[in-house]
Amino acid sequence: MARTLDPLPLLGGLYAVQGLVFGFTGSLLIPKLAAAGVSLEAQTGVLALASLPWVFKLPIALALDRLRPGAARTAGVAMLGLAAVLLGLASLREGLVTFAGLGAAWLGINILLAAQDVCADTLAIDAVPPDRRGRANGVMWAGHHIGATLLSAAAVGAVLTRAGMGPALMVLAGLVAAGGIWAARSSVRGAVARESAGLREVLASPSTWLLGGFASVFLIADVGTGALAGEFLMQRLQWPIERLTTTFPWVVLAGQAIGYGGAALLVDRIGHARSAAVGSVALGLVWIGFALLEDLWPSVAFNYAFIVVQLIATALLYVGLYAWLMSRVNPAFRATHYAVLMSLLNVPRVWAPTLAPDALAALGWPGVFMAAGAMQIALGGLAWLLRSTGRPSAA
Repeated sequence: MARTLDPLPLLGGLYAVQGLVFGFTGSLLIPKLAAAGVSLEAQTGVLALASLPWVFKLPIALALDRLRPGAARTAGVAMLGLAAVLLGLASLREGLVTFAGLGAAWLGINILLAAQDVCADTLAIDAVPPDRRGRANGVMWAGHHIGATLLSAAAVGAVLTRAGMGPALMVLAGLVAAGGIWAARSSVRGAVARESAGLREVLASPSTWLLGGFASVFLIADVGTGALAGEFLMQRLQWPIERLTTTFPWVVLAGQAIGYGGAALLVDRIGHARSAAVGSVALGLVWIGFALLEDLWPSVAFNYAFIVVQLIATALLYVGLYAWLMSRVNPAFRATHYAVLMSLLNVPRVWAPTLAPDALAALGWPGVFMAAGAMQIALGGLAWLLRSTGRPSAA
């Protein structure tokens, strides 16, 4: 029998599973490819291809709005399927690093992960009142980063360092399967609108294109710099991959704990859009400062301090942005409306990584951080101007 839970632990757990897979890709797989001499174009191509399903989540969202299945159980089924695919990849063992179909395999993994994400977001909209969505998104993002840093980079990374890619994927599959079983056996209470609507109503909503258009450019700089992170750490800074599985995850976890813990407490109080705007401007200033201090880049301590400050600003940006968009959806078709907004928000994840190598070649490392900072400051100002836009018409 399903247990009725407070929504926040379940939401945090669902996002932790997402973080597991993202952490494995960004902190372990991509740096391993970089260390093996795989081209930057191939690295960013894998990231772009894996991001494609996050732009096309509408079929799952439409089904959730029309059929109203159990979102937690649907998420659990998706995670169990994901675990099975990871076990299949584990059989490739070390050949995975040069496997020609790696991008296609990661595409399939992210289709299942995107389905789980739609279910998690729908649960949040159904079960969390608007004045607590800042806290909910803080918990969700904290769970995401606990999965990415503590569980994936540290725990799975330790297995990767000691035993290789195959055993690491098996451990990853086991953790994902455990999350799937928990979600499939759980339920949350939430006020779900009985009215149903389709894609036509979503596309006719004023907030879809006004806020969605803004969202479609808001993460370009963050996605672009993130796509270059593995190359920056492994080639520009010449860090050993062992550092990414020892001290580095704990520094990242500290920054995330401070950032997302603080954001969970503050965003509902200071306002969702205001938080996104302040976080965006702060992140831009941090990047510009980092670009101006290139002489300090060889210092591990300096980089660790930069990472912590960057993560605090990023947390305020992400929690504020997601809570803001979540509170602007029409509850009559909440899953579809939010999926459209998230699809637009994730558009840069598909194409921005493919432009990152050219940007680096043209601007160099300091220029990339300087340009990203200027863009993020400008977008933060735009978020401030749009902060009262797009309120839902349905109660």
